[in-house]
Amino acid sequence: MSYGIITEEMRSLIAEVVAGKSVYDLGAGDLEYAGMLARMGASEVVAIEKDARVLRTTCPDGVRVINELYCNAHVPRHIDVAFVCWPQNVVMSGMLSI
Repeated sequence: MSYGIITEEMRSLIAEVVAGKSVYDLGAGDLEYAGMLARMGASEVVAIEKDARVLRTTCPDGVRVINELYCNAHVPRHIDVAFVCWPQNVVMSGMLSI
């Protein structure tokens, strides 16, 4: 179960941004949004989640899971899109508030 709510308007905007892009879902939780991003046409979805229980769930098609805190995970220097639907709970350099 995801705890945020994504409206249809938000889905449309997100779909425009992720289509054909490499997307990292930081703090992926139960992989619901990672699967949504893959279905929206992302070329790659990497779900980074610290909770090892996520590894026991069925991984959506087109999603690769990394079991790690996202501040410790190896993320390429450049990614197209970072999807974060939670407030960060670990201070990270490089995260911007806008």
